[in-house]
Amino acid sequence: MDVNRRHLIGVSAAGVAGALAMSPDAARAAPPTSSLGRDATQYGVRPGNPDDQTRALQRAIDEAARAQMPLALPPGVYRTGMLRLQNGTQLVGVRGATKLVFSGGASLLQSEGAGSIGLTNITLDGGGIPLPTRRGLVHCLNGRDIRITDCEITGSGGNGIWFENCSGDISGNIISKIAVTGITSFDAQGLLVSRNTIIGTNDNGIEILRHVIGDDGTLVLDNRIEDIKAGPGGSGQYGNAINAFRAGNVIVRGNRIRN
Repeated sequence: MDVNRRHLIGVSAAGVAGALAMSPDAARAAPPTSSLGRDATQYGVRPGNPDDQTRALQRAIDEAARAQMPLALPPGVYRTGMLRLQNGTQLVGVRGATKLVFSGGASLLQSEGAGSIGLTNITLDGGGIPLPTRRGLVHCLNGRDIRITDCEITGSGGNGIWFENCSGDISGNIISKIAVTGITSFDAQGLLVSRNTIIGTNDNGIEILRHVIGDDGTLVLDNRIEDIKAGPGGSGQYGNAINAFRAGNVIVRGNRIRN
């Protein structure tokens, strides 16, 4: 069978064998896939488009999650309102080059009751737009194995990341210019917070909290935390790099704290 050369561009070594086995019609019908995952541009998402792309991005997220494929966001700026992350959503960008810019809503990314979620190599810019009380630019409720790694979160008008009743991994991120707290976790179910750089928050750097006293077990390791203000005042509950409240068996180790 004669295989057109363009059908092989961007296909991995494993994919080459599959392409050779497909008929020409099947090869043409297959959705384009980058080396990172399903390419978001096939759903009408356009990097650098000045218009709001919430609808196209949401469709891309839903379709990629349904197909159990990562969604690859090429370099560029994407303006969007709130996006809902489905079970199994994996968003992958190019570090320092893929940016979601918030246009308004309760949060930029939200999940509720969804697990096996991953965010990697994406910049999330909140633009200083105020969020409702007890909200994060990334807001995750009742989820298992949620991983936010190697991302940049900046300019949140509320919290940076808000986890409630979640397990997962928040590691290797840069979190800056946050109106409330960089990372807040309530009632963690097995959480690692490590190697993050948190600079410039108004309340606290990292909060590990529970609604009632109980075992928590969150690991807070090797983070860099700087320039934390006590904006609301109070008698010590604000202005802390790391604050654990009602949370038992939390391990805090190797963190570098300045100002």
